[in-house]
Amino acid sequence: MHSYDGNNRTTTLRVIVADDCEGTRRAIEQLLADSCTVIRAVSNGRELVGAAIAERPDVIVSDVNMPGITGIGAMQLLQDGGHRFPFVLVSAAPRDVSAWIELGARCVVDKIDMATDLVEAIEAAARGEVYISRHALEE
Repeated sequence: MHSYDGNNRTTTLRVIVADDCEGTRRAIEQLLADSCTVIRAVSNGRELVGAAIAERPDVIVSDVNMPGITGIGAMQLLQDGGHRFPFVLVSAAPRDVSAWIELGARCVVDKIDMATDLVEAIEAAARGEVYISRHALEE
């Protein structure tokens, strides 16, 4: 997964991953190992906000439901602070996909689709496009 900088050089997309389940974070990191650079993996929305401001990622991949500040809450806090990072929201039960897109998410991936759709969703988010995985469309 690459993007072009102003000098027409390709750079690997830099991604922050947020999920309260350590196993899921590791699985996402493994899924992305060959296609982008995971610059930080965090376990909650508060850590996500801090990491995003400090690291300035190209894309954020975040679980929707995390204790404390949710992925959607973190996205909104960042937006309220003037930070516009492309978000790929992942969920085991995506029920409000249209609302999440209206709130500012670029992409929604059902966790069951991560192995097949996550990389494509990150690429779409980096391009500013909306992407919804196949099972998330079945809401």
